[in-house]
Amino acid sequence: MSWGMMPGQIEIDARDRENSCLQVYLFGHPQITWQGQQILIPRARVRAIFYYLSIRPHTVARSELCYLFWPDIPDRTARRNLSHLLTHLRRALPLQLILTEGRNQITLDHNQIFSDVHNFEKICQQALVSMKTSDLEHAASIWSHPFLSGCELAHAPNFDDWVTRIRLEHEKAILNVLRVLVERYFETSRYQQAITAATSFLEIDPLVEDMHRTLIKLFTLIGDYSSAIRQFRLCAAILHAELEIEPSTETWACYRSIQDKMHEQARNNSPIPSAIPPRRMEIPFVGRQNSLAGLSMIFEKTHLAGSSVFFISGEPGIGKTALLTYFTSTHKAEATFLSGAGSPGAENIPYLTILQAFRSCHSLEQGLMKLAPRYQDMAALILPETRRHMTHSSPSILTIPEDAQSWLFEALWQILVTLHTHNHPIILCIDDLHWTDKASMACLAYFFCRTSNVPFKMVATCRTEQAQKVSELRHQLIRRGLLNEILLEGLSIAAIKEITDSVECADDDSDALPRQLQQISGGNPFFLSETLAAIHADPRPIPMLQKLSSLELPSSLSDAILRRLCRLPTIERQILEAGAVLGTEFDVELLRYTSGHRELETLDALERLTENQIFGSRGSTYHFRHNLLQRVALENIKPARKRILNRRAGNAMVTLQRRDPTRTAQYFLNGGETHQAIQHFTLAADQYQAAFAWREAEIHTTQCLDLLQPPIAGWTPDEILEKKVHLLSQRARLRQLHGDIPGRKEDIQAMAAVEHAFPKYANHLSMTIDQIHYLNLDAEHELARDLGENTLRHGNPHKDPSAWLRLLIEVGTTHYEIGHPQRALEVFTSALDNPIGSLDDQQQGQIHHFLGRLHSHLGQIPEALLHLEHALHCHTDSGDQKGLFSDHIQFCSIHLKLGNIEVAEEYLRRAAALCSRYASPSVEIHKLCAQATLDLYRGAYAQASTTFFEAWDLHDSLYGDRKTAPPEPLICGWSLTQLHLANSRPAISRLESAIEVCHCRQRGGILITLGLHQLAIHRPRKARTHFNEAINLAKHTCERAENHALGQAGLARASRMLKQSGQAIAEARQAVEVAADLPFAHCKIWAFFEYAYAYHLDGQPDQALTHVLSALDLAGDHHQAWLGNESIYELYGRLLEASGAARAAESALRTAHEIRNAKAAAIPDAARRQAYLQAGMNIF
Repeated sequence: MSWGMMPGQIEIDARDRENSCLQVYLFGHPQITWQGQQILIPRARVRAIFYYLSIRPHTVARSELCYLFWPDIPDRTARRNLSHLLTHLRRALPLQLILTEGRNQITLDHNQIFSDVHNFEKICQQALVSMKTSDLEHAASIWSHPFLSGCELAHAPNFDDWVTRIRLEHEKAILNVLRVLVERYFETSRYQQAITAATSFLEIDPLVEDMHRTLIKLFTLIGDYSSAIRQFRLCAAILHAELEIEPSTETWACYRSIQDKMHEQARNNSPIPSAIPPRRMEIPFVGRQNSLAGLSMIFEKTHLAGSSVFFISGEPGIGKTALLTYFTSTHKAEATFLSGAGSPGAENIPYLTILQAFRSCHSLEQGLMKLAPRYQDMAALILPETRRHMTHSSPSILTIPEDAQSWLFEALWQILVTLHTHNHPIILCIDDLHWTDKASMACLAYFFCRTSNVPFKMVATCRTEQAQKVSELRHQLIRRGLLNEILLEGLSIAAIKEITDSVECADDDSDALPRQLQQISGGNPFFLSETLAAIHADPRPIPMLQKLSSLELPSSLSDAILRRLCRLPTIERQILEAGAVLGTEFDVELLRYTSGHRELETLDALERLTENQIFGSRGSTYHFRHNLLQRVALENIKPARKRILNRRAGNAMVTLQRRDPTRTAQYFLNGGETHQAIQHFTLAADQYQAAFAWREAEIHTTQCLDLLQPPIAGWTPDEILEKKVHLLSQRARLRQLHGDIPGRKEDIQAMAAVEHAFPKYANHLSMTIDQIHYLNLDAEHELARDLGENTLRHGNPHKDPSAWLRLLIEVGTTHYEIGHPQRALEVFTSALDNPIGSLDDQQQGQIHHFLGRLHSHLGQIPEALLHLEHALHCHTDSGDQKGLFSDHIQFCSIHLKLGNIEVAEEYLRRAAALCSRYASPSVEIHKLCAQATLDLYRGAYAQASTTFFEAWDLHDSLYGDRKTAPPEPLICGWSLTQLHLANSRPAISRLESAIEVCHCRQRGGILITLGLHQLAIHRPRKARTHFNEAINLAKHTCERAENHALGQAGLARASRMLKQSGQAIAEARQAVEVAADLPFAHCKIWAFFEYAYAYHLDGQPDQALTHVLSALDLAGDHHQAWLGNESIYELYGRLLEASGAARAAESALRTAHEIRNAKAAAIPDAARRQAYLQAGMNIF
C-alpha cells in the first residue's frame, strides 16, 4: 500500500548527477562531494565564497565579493583577504581548472558542477510552465530543507541578507508548486495526496489560513473528522500566537459543518468513519495461573539452592512478555531482577541484551565497587561506568585474543557474584531471547559453566517459530539438567469471559461472546485486544455479539494490525514509517531527522501514537509496544520510499554523531549507499573486535566482503581486490578465534585463489606462515611440519627476511609440539644466528624461551636457565608481559623439579603479579597450575587438589566442548594429587580422554600417571603397557630422559606387585642408571626406592638397606609429588625391623607416621583423609 508522498523527500535528477564531477548540495546542511567522497573545505568564509559562486551562473566581480563579505573595511584590504581565501579554496577543490581568476573577476565552471539549487530552480520553472501533475510532483519531491539551513557567517551581514533572500525566493517557488498541486489533487479526488501536499505547504508557511481551511475540508471529505477538528484548533492557535487574530468566518463555518455531520451520524446509529485507530485495550492478566505457578518454582528450596532456567515459549502475541512482566512485578521483593530484551534487527550488536540486563539493576554500582581491579579493567570495556569506581590507574588491557572474550565474560560473572546473596537471589530475565545478540548468548553459555559455586537463575521468553536460534543454548541447558520449559497456549473461554466482564464488553452472563471471541482469536491475547478495541470503537447501541458479527474480520493478526495502521492520519503514518525504519529504540531527534517533519509536529504525532498504544516510551526514547506493529508497518512501505527513509536515517546517525556503526551501516545499505555502508560496517567490525565480540566482528566483515563487488564509487578495481584480500585475512583470524575452523579454512583457500589470479597481490610466504600457524592450532602438526620443512628447502630467505624469520619460529614451534626437540633446537638456533634479517626483542625472547623449555625437556638445566635469562631480558626490553609471565612460570617449574622450593616460590610470586594485570583465562590457568604444583610438591595434596579443580573449571569454561589438550602441568599434576588422595577412577577417565587429544610431547607424562593409577586399582599388567609406551616415546621420539627414568621406576613397581622380584630388580637398576645422568632428584629417589623394595622382596636386606639410604639422603626437603617421604621412611623402618634393629626401626616408623599424620591433618574432609591414609599403605 502507498503512504503517499513524503514531505522533504529528496530526489536528484539522475542525468545531472551522472554528468557532473562535483556535487554541491545547499538545501539543508551544505555538503560537497566528488566521486562519492565528501570534500571538506576549511574555514567558514572560504566555504561561504564557494556557496555564493556555485549558484551564480555568470562571472562574479571581485568588488561584488568584497562588498558581500567585507563591507566595512578598505577595498585594498578586502581584495587581499579575498585573494588569500581563494588560494585556500583552490587547494581544497579536487579539480584545479574549475575555478579561474581574472584581474577583476572570478569564474566557477558550472559545466563541471551539479548544484541541487540549480536543479530545483530549473525543475520548478518547467513545472509551473507545463502545469503537468507529474512535473509538479517532481518539483515538490526535490525540496528538502531551507537553503543553507543553520549556516550563518559572523561579521558578514550582507552575506546573511543574501542567504535570506534566496531562501524566500525558493520558498515562494515551492509554495506555488504545492498550491497548484493541491488544487490538481482536489479536482481529481486524490484526497490523500492533496492532504500530503497541503501539509507540506503549511510546514513552510503555517500562517496561510486558506490552506488550513483546504486541509480541514480534505480531512472532512475522507471522513477523518478528528483530524479535521485537530487541524482547525492548530490553525486557531497559530493565528492567535503569531498574528493575534481569530480564524475567519469561512474557517469557522467549516468547523461547525464538521460538528453537524458528526451529530447527524450519531443520531443515525452508524459508525463514524475515523482515521484515528481504536486504542488497543489493556486486558487483565488472567488464564495464566498454572504458568505463573510453574515460574514461581524458582523460589522453592530445590531450585533456590541450585541453578535453574525457565523458557517461556509460544506464538507471537500469546502473552509471553506479559507473563514475564507479571512474574517480576509479583516477586520483586524476593529477588534482584536483571531485565534485558533482544531486539529484531539488533542481533549483530554485541552485548546489547546483557548490558541492558546489568544496567537495569539498581545495585550495579555497589557490585562494580566490589570487583577486583583486573575485573574492573575488563568490565570497563563495555560498561564505561565501571571507571567511576576504579581506585587504581587503569593500564591498557593486556590479553591474548583467543582468551579475551572468556576473560570479559569472567569479569561479568564476577559482577553477578558480587550482587548475589543467599537470601536475595539474582534472576536474569531476558525477553525475546531469539533476538538476543550472539555475544550475549555466548556470555549466558559461559555463566552456565560457572554455576558450581553461585546459583544462576534465568527466565527467558522465546517464540516457537524462532526456536532454532536458541537451540544451541537449549541443548546445553538440557545436558546440564537446568532447563524447565513453559509453553503458552491460547486463553480458555472462561479466561476470555473474565476479560470481557472486566472491560464491560459482555451483554449478559452467557458464554456466547467469549466463545465467539475464542473461535476468532484462537485465545491469542494480542489478537483478542485488537478485536475488543474494534468492538468498543463501534458507537451503535446494539449488542456486543451483533457488533462482533458485523465486523469484517481480518484473516490474520498481521492483517488486523495493518487495518489499524491504515486508519492513522497522514503525519502519524509518516512518523510511524520513520520509526519502523529505525527499528529499535529511537529518540525524538533521530525520528525528526528521518521523517523530515518539524519538531512540534513530531512531538504531537508521538504523543498521539503513544496514546493509541502503538509506541511506548522509556525515559527519553520511544519504541513499538509490540514488534509485530513495527514489522507490519515496515513491510508495507513502498521500496522507493523505504530507501529514502533509510538514507535519511543513516545521514541522521552521522549528523547526530550516534556511535552505533551497525545501525548506521544497515541504514546506508538499505538506502543503496554502498560505499557508506562498507565504511560503517568496517568501523563496526573494528569496534566489536576491540570488545572481543568475534562473531559479530566476523558478521560485519562478511557484510563488507559481500558488498565489495565492483564498481564502487570512489574505488578502483585494484583497491577493491586489495581490500578483499585484507578482509579475507581478517575474517580468517576472527573465525579462528570463535572456533569456526571450516570457515577459516575456506577463507585461506579464497585468499590463495585471489592471489593466484592476481599475482601482484601475492604474499605466498606470509600465507604459508599463516597456514602453518593454523595447522598447529588444529593439532595437525605433521602437516604443519611437512609444509614448513618443504618451504625451508625451496623458499628464498632473501626475498622477505622478516617473514623468513617468522617462518623459522613457526617451524621450530611445530617440532617442539610434535616432540622432536633436536630438530626444534636446530631451527630455533638458526633463527638466532640468521644473518639475513634482524629479530626484534620480542622475537628473540620467544626463541630463547622455547630453547629454555627444550633444554629443560632434554634435562640440560644449565643451558635451559641461561636461555630463560636471555628470554627474560628480551621480554623486559620489549614490554612483552605475556612473555615475562611465561618465563617466570618456566623458571618456577625448573626450580621445583630441582627441589629449590623457595626460589620457585619467588618466581611464582612474580608470575602472579603479572597475571593480575593480564586479562587471560589461559594465563590464569597456568598460574593456578603452578600454585597447585607447589602445594603438591610440599605434600599439601588437598590444597593442591582444590586449586587444580579451579584450573579445570576455567579450562572447561574456556574451551567448552572443543577437544583441546589441557596443559601438561594441569593433567599430570592434578592426576598425582588424585593418586595420593585415592581418587583413581575419575582420574583414569580424564587421563584417557586427555591422551586422545594431547600432543606427542605431553603423552609420556600422561601415560606414566595413568599407569600409576592402574596400579592403585590393582591392574599391574595394564599399567605395564602404559609404562612401556611412555619409555618407548622417551627413548625414540621425544628424547625425554626424565620420562624414561620415571617409566622404568613404574615398571619396577608393577613387577613387584606381580611378585616378579628379579624382573623388578632389573627394571629398577635401569631406572637408577638413567636417573644418574639427570639433575632431577625425584627420578633418583623413586628409582632407589623401587630398587630397595625389589631387593627386599628378593630376600637381600643388605642391598635393600643400601638403596633406601640413598633415597633418604636425596629426599631431605625435596618435593613429594611422585613419592612421599613417609613412604621412604616406612620402607626404611620395615627393613631395619627385618634386620633386627628394633630401636632404629621404631624411630623411622615414628617419623613416617608423623609425616603421614601431618599431611592428613591438612585434609579437611574426613573421608578423603582416611582414603589418603589407606593409599599410603597400599604402596606396601
